[in-house]
Amino acid sequence: MKQLESYGFTERFKTEAALYPEFVPGRILSQYRDSYKVVTDQGEFLASPSGKFRHEAKHLLEFPAVGDFCYDRSQP
Repeated sequence: MKQLESYGFTERFKTEAALYPEFVPGRILSQYRDSYKVVTDQGEFLASPSGKFRHEAKHLLEFPAVGDFCYDRSQP
């Protein structure tokens, strides 16, 4: 998790992430209309909230913001 460390991924976040090994931690770098640029230890990529999340979110404040840590399911 060396790359994420340069984005503030501290021991506290590492400990939390270890509880969910099926997820890949990342940090949101920028926000676009329907997607986010996210950095992980595998590099940067574009991501978007799931349709279920979009449907269930009642307020814009529930959506991720730049600087938030996020998690995505690992790809097999």
